[in-house]
Amino acid sequence: MDIKDLKMQPPQRLTAYKLWIASILASPYTKTTGEFSPNYITYNSKHVSRVNIIANVVETFISEDAALASLVIDDGSAIIHVRAFKEDTKLLQDIGVGDLILVVGKIKEYNNEMYILPEIVKVMPLAWGKVRRLELQKEIGPPPSILQQRSTPPVQEPAIPLQQTYAITAQDHSEMSKKILSLLQHTEEGISIDSISESLSITREETNKGILELLKNNDIYQNKPGHYKML
Repeated sequence: MDIKDLKMQPPQRLTAYKLWIASILASPYTKTTGEFSPNYITYNSKHVSRVNIIANVVETFISEDAALASLVIDDGSAIIHVRAFKEDTKLLQDIGVGDLILVVGKIKEYNNEMYILPEIVKVMPLAWGKVRRLELQKEIGPPPSILQQRSTPPVQEPAIPLQQTYAITAQDHSEMSKKILSLLQHTEEGISIDSISESLSITREETNKGILELLKNNDIYQNKPGHYKML
């Protein structure tokens, strides 16, 4: 192999940085033109093209032809999409709402919305969510508290707020989530969404809103599809 051949070799895989989702969304995004020059965000003067995130899954989607799979994940600072295409959709097919996952992937942007293109996706023990938050607090400090809102592109997915910011510290529960939490405290097996709606005489939409709030606060988890239990 001569010097010319060495120059043609692609660069080694770049570091996957551990960041808050809010820090990703708040950082400027740069698109490059070089063949081996990846797009990146600029965070603390570093060019970051790959990230390592641990977060809860709050929404899942897969297209009818299985050509697109998507997750919405929440690490307590903000939420972001994880999107996989074609053969890579298998990375997301066995992931469910309420799972805590590790995602290693590239930061991409489409229609002014950043998302993660996954390379590795792994379900983690729930305790790792707290471990990662403490690690980030120690290494890089708290996440940005205010994000510049970006426009939401038209996609064939359920309409959800894409870049809402949440406080990392303990949050006050809404009256609805308090009622749901009180109901869950009286069962060891967990309760389905339909049973919660029926027991509290509330709509499915109200139930989903309360469930998402409790998931984001790490008060509950999904022990089976559509069925929730206290941590």
